[in-house]
Amino acid sequence: MADSEGESLGAETALTKEQQERVDQAFVLDRQLREALRLVHGGWWASAKVAHEMHQERAWELLGYSRIEEYLGQPEIGIPRSSFFKRSQAWRDFVGVKQIDVDELQKIDPSKVLETRPALMSGDVSVEQAISDAESLSYRDVVEKYRPSKREQHGQDPNGSKLAAEDEPQRVRCPCCRQWTTLAEIPEKWRQEA
Repeated sequence: MADSEGESLGAETALTKEQQERVDQAFVLDRQLREALRLVHGGWWASAKVAHEMHQERAWELLGYSRIEEYLGQPEIGIPRSSFFKRSQAWRDFVGVKQIDVDELQKIDPSKVLETRPALMSGDVSVEQAISDAESLSYRDVVEKYRPSKREQHGQDPNGSKLAAEDEPQRVRCPCCRQWTTLAEIPEKWRQEA
């Protein structure tokens, strides 16, 4: 374990010069990664704002595109329709409806913030709690807290006890879309092919 200044905490022995250089380099890389992610998070929210405004104005039509997929499919843009609308909806809900400060949102991984959305919008949690959880918890912990059904899919019942392997649902490939799913989710007429 090390502190933010790169000093080894609890080290029993002194580091060699080479080891210290490697530790120092690791802290430089850590700072660079954190800064790059801060820029990525800020960029995501900036694109969410623009997506929301474009959605409100149906701006792609004003640019001569009859369908949004045509506009989004341009090589310079190249994002899926679902990603565009996820960003637009996030901006509407977090900034427009819940009035959360964008500067605060830009500091947090958007994927963690988005996990809090259903509970936040339904009033099950406060803005403060949702933001605090997204800031302080790992992505996995946010998912477990805000999507209880995920616990069941990952081998835990709602009470936290492990499920027996024989109780796990059988996973098969859907013959239609080739995605992994449970046999129960495949329509009866296709089950023989799975």
